[in-house]
Amino acid sequence: MDYSSQYFSNCIAYVRSSVETPFSAAPVGTYQPSTFFFVSIVGLTPLSSGNTAIFPAVVKQASVGAEWGETVVYFTAAQSGTVFLRVKKDGSGADIPDIPIQVSVRTQAEIDADNAAKAAAEKAKQDEADRKERERVARILATKLTITCKSGGKTKKVSGDPPVCPRGYSNTMQNQPAFKAYSQCKLYKKQYGYSRAYLQDGGKTLQLDGYGLGWSSIDLTDRDWSCVVRALNIPGSVQNKIGQTRALDGMVSATFGGIEAFWTYHPDNGLDITFSK
Repeated sequence: MDYSSQYFSNCIAYVRSSVETPFSAAPVGTYQPSTFFFVSIVGLTPLSSGNTAIFPAVVKQASVGAEWGETVVYFTAAQSGTVFLRVKKDGSGADIPDIPIQVSVRTQAEIDADNAAKAAAEKAKQDEADRKERERVARILATKLTITCKSGGKTKKVSGDPPVCPRGYSNTMQNQPAFKAYSQCKLYKKQYGYSRAYLQDGGKTLQLDGYGLGWSSIDLTDRDWSCVVRALNIPGSVQNKIGQTRALDGMVSATFGGIEAFWTYHPDNGLDITFSK
């Protein structure tokens, strides 16, 4: 007989018992008569009683094996002390001596102290997570853009917020509308949020994903969108078309100033729009 116990606000006694399978000439897979065990707690009124039936199967002929059954009894205790686990077989007297179980009942003060300690630990954990997130956001918002500036056969890497080539140098992407919007609106700081900005095709394509669903400082904001509208000089007619796009419209497109724009909108995904020239 094995037994164990666990103590929570209510107590649980868990009993696992076995019966050996005797020699049998019966066919493999048949069952011997079942054995019942009745489990109770002595010294307290249990919330439930437990009983388990063990059916020793004939694993193979001419062999002896063990079959296991288990049951659980729930009970409550008003204070710490000793109770006894009693197991009876087939309703007869106890098969084994009553097993003492030490019950530990915590006071309300102990419970309150434990809860306070858990709350403090959770708060410290959350504070640490918040600190790391603030540091991550600060690093992202401090991101600078690096460009390649050329003058004849000379090349310089320039980083800035936004970057500007030295006098006499130029950047091959500086005349691309997509790059100008990306640089002027500082969208290089908006690459890691839920709604993001991407520069592609050597500065010729600007992609905004999930605009309208951002909730943090590293997501695309209305201010970012307004800056893109000014930088690309998006006509009011195109702005209205974008604003009136529905999910069921699918992919929508427009052309203005030599720039091709195509987009989709869904309330769950926000506005996904690409500008390319």
